[in-house]
Amino acid sequence: MSLYGLSFAKVKKWGGSWEESPWPSSPRRKESIRRGEVDAVFDEGIHTWLDEALECGFEVLHLESDVLKALEAMGYRRAFIPRTRYKRLAEDIRTVDFSGWPLITHRWLDNDIAYSICEAIDARKTVITIDDKEPLNMKNICRSTESGPLQIPLHPGARKFYREKGYLR
Repeated sequence: MSLYGLSFAKVKKWGGSWEESPWPSSPRRKESIRRGEVDAVFDEGIHTWLDEALECGFEVLHLESDVLKALEAMGYRRAFIPRTRYKRLAEDIRTVDFSGWPLITHRWLDNDIAYSICEAIDARKTVITIDDKEPLNMKNICRSTESGPLQIPLHPGARKFYREKGYLR
């Protein structure tokens, strides 16, 4: 939002508000879309809610070229939301890929804290699901896969954890 000169404070000043959803496929997300209780949705996990939003008259906006370039400089990968997957789209939509399970930190985050975060995720991997179906596979969150391309380097503390657990070769 900041690349468009927006912030939470500015939207609030205009009279806007936020409805947070605990996860993209939350039933509350779809209810809010169906009931017209929200004017916009900023979220990933579009495969769980976009078709319904399009049926309710929502449109998907392209990211402009200068914004895409700025996001690519931050490590994001340019992508498209394909019309072949979402039939109500008029065309493919320019965006960035936010696949997978990135946990993005500042590079100066203490190595022990990054290690502990990975340790906590690993301890709960049997209750964390992908798309509310598959259990989390720790090997898939520390390496580049088709569904979760890894375009940024791993934090040194995370890399240490993944190697010690055998998740990285």
